[in-house]
Amino acid sequence: MSKEQRRVEWSLDLEHLRVRAGQLVSETMSGSAETKTASLSEARKDAVSATIDIAFPVGQASVRALEAGAPNLFEAELTYVGEYEFAVSGGAERVISLRQKAGAAGEIGALAGKAKDLRWDIALARNLPIRLSMAGGVGEADFDLSGLRLDALRLETGVGKVRVMLPAPGSPLVAAIRGGVGMTEVALLPGAFGVLDIKGGLGGVRLIVSQAIEARVEAKSGLGAIDLAERFLRVSGEKRTKSLLVWQTADYVDAEQAMLIRYSGGVGRFGLETSE
Repeated sequence: MSKEQRRVEWSLDLEHLRVRAGQLVSETMSGSAETKTASLSEARKDAVSATIDIAFPVGQASVRALEAGAPNLFEAELTYVGEYEFAVSGGAERVISLRQKAGAAGEIGALAGKAKDLRWDIALARNLPIRLSMAGGVGEADFDLSGLRLDALRLETGVGKVRVMLPAPGSPLVAAIRGGVGMTEVALLPGAFGVLDIKGGLGGVRLIVSQAIEARVEAKSGLGAIDLAERFLRVSGEKRTKSLLVWQTADYVDAEQAMLIRYSGGVGRFGLETSE
């Protein structure tokens, strides 16, 4: 990729993030700065799978797994301003969406004063195949997906620090994460395998990979450095030439289950660490 092409791509990313942040503030300020609370739920009943789409607004956010044997498929505790849209359809193949309702912007100063008190906390059923799509908001987010059975994950991180713990499913994980503005931390637990695609944004990416995972990393650097743990051995590419850089663990080729990690650089450091 030429310097001009990279400049255009980064410019598009910057514009995308600017527009996204503006939409989040505008949508959250849907004509009222009054703080409200709501409890939402959807019973699991005869569901055999679920497609879930969540777009977080301004405030803190979290996603976790429900307790084993819980009767619900979806639960949410919201502290918010404006209005939200919650929709459920389907039977055995359930479809759920939750997002801030768009509306006229109110007093931004009023929102800024309340932002620290706003949060969406989501809990999802265990042992149910889920295709999960999330758009991060403005604020810190903690997505502990370790207790879920994810068939697919798509995450756009938004503005703020985001922590993501990915599960170790019995089937291959297919996950795509697009960095926003702020630090993105992603952890892969023992037993995880499949494909993880990460696109850097305006901030660093920290990836923590279990020592038990055999993995290959294919990376294209942006404006930040790329640093990997010592157990990842360079097999091709040179940093100075902006070519595709490839590392892999010693037993990756012979592993029955392994993780392929693809990284496309943004503005910020990409660091890969290992854990027990």
